[in-house]
Amino acid sequence: MTNVDDDAREFFATQLKRLWEAAGRPKLAAVSDAAALSGPQRISDWMNRRHIPDAQSLARLVKALVQRIKPERRPSYGNLLDASMWQQWRMAAGKPGRHGESEPSRGGDTELGWLLSELAESFAFSLGIHPAIEVPGMPDTSPLPAYVRRPHDDELDDAVRCASEQNVLRVLVGESTSGKTRAGWEALDKLPAGWRLWHPISPTPIEAFDAGLGSLCPKTVIWLDEIYEYVSSERVAAQLFDLLRNPTYVPLLILGTARIAPWESLVSEPPNGALDPHPRARALVRGTEITVPGAFLPDDLAALRRASTADGRLRLVLDQDTSEVTQFLAGTPELLRRYARAPAEAKAVIHAAMDTYRLGMARLLPEPFLH
Repeated sequence: MTNVDDDAREFFATQLKRLWEAAGRPKLAAVSDAAALSGPQRISDWMNRRHIPDAQSLARLVKALVQRIKPERRPSYGNLLDASMWQQWRMAAGKPGRHGESEPSRGGDTELGWLLSELAESFAFSLGIHPAIEVPGMPDTSPLPAYVRRPHDDELDDAVRCASEQNVLRVLVGESTSGKTRAGWEALDKLPAGWRLWHPISPTPIEAFDAGLGSLCPKTVIWLDEIYEYVSSERVAAQLFDLLRNPTYVPLLILGTARIAPWESLVSEPPNGALDPHPRARALVRGTEITVPGAFLPDDLAALRRASTADGRLRLVLDQDTSEVTQFLAGTPELLRRYARAPAEAKAVIHAAMDTYRLGMARLLPEPFLH
């Protein structure tokens, strides 16, 4: 077994015990059945640092425990109920053990990342995809809502096709929760068998990139969520530039995401005479942008309506009469958590705004009105 960060493994086990206690300390056999695991001993091993679960088993276990916590109590637990945080903690804790727990295989010691063909859908949360809103009474479905393609998906598909024969860099640019990371995840399905995914993230993005670069091989997707966290280092930007031109690594796909404000800061030329902090980074990403709109266009909403017949989460979005579909799906859970934690004074303002909306006033209320 590979060396493991003992502190990270201890933290993972402690968090799992905390979640179990928050769920009311249920019998492990009952939890194992609810999560479709192979037995209660597995959960005991995970809580006692003996082994680390694979991504799919962990996602089912966390969901089974969270469902036992009363909804009104959930906001007080914060990150403990965040599926994406659990996958990050799992990855930091190291490679799973031999007794039935198997992380997607990494192949030989020199191969980076995971085979795409072995990744469960729940693995997407560890890449930065936000958990979607839950619909009360809706039967269990896939971890991710049904995907609705938009025009930027066609651009991304073209990039993936090019990556079968050359080294390609594309950056998905849009506001937070606009669907950038989900679009990238869906595009990976277009890659042929044998491709791997490498997500350099821990202990820091730049340190992880430095540590793994020497083991990079062809047919690898380098996943750079928030790409400016990597190319803020001119050295890393230069290394990525060299990778794109190096035939040794063909084919290679470098897939990044960026929010609009830091992206504009990255690609904009400095004023005359001002120090240029990232000329190599700007040269690297020039011409790689794929814009992900924050709102669904009429054709997108029509596609959403068709897809909603198989997914209650999408039907709930349609009921809101909004074009900000991804923001509602991914942002609503966080808004509900913030509302539940808000002090009484803040809740009073929120309630006043809700009452005015119910009485037929405009959604956008002037600030003085709320004072």
